[in-house]
Amino acid sequence: MMARRAGLRPEWGSANRFGKAVPEKLKRLVERCWAADYEERPDFDAIVEQLEEILAGLPEEKSTSGGDGPCCAIA
Repeated sequence: MMARRAGLRPEWGSANRFGKAVPEKLKRLVERCWAADYEERPDFDAIVEQLEEILAGLPEEKSTSGGDGPCCAIA
């Protein structure tokens, strides 16, 4: 049986693959997006709005790519 049909979803680890903590707001958004009932899933405009809020709340980090701009941990 497919994981989707069984209602299985990935589990959140304590950090992403870069060793950074995943913001709780981002976890909740992702979990809403994979809701079994599609009516419970946010529409694209709501997703974009929430992602912008999450991004605005992240601390700025020095870019490791050589640029001077901010970098976020949502990669």
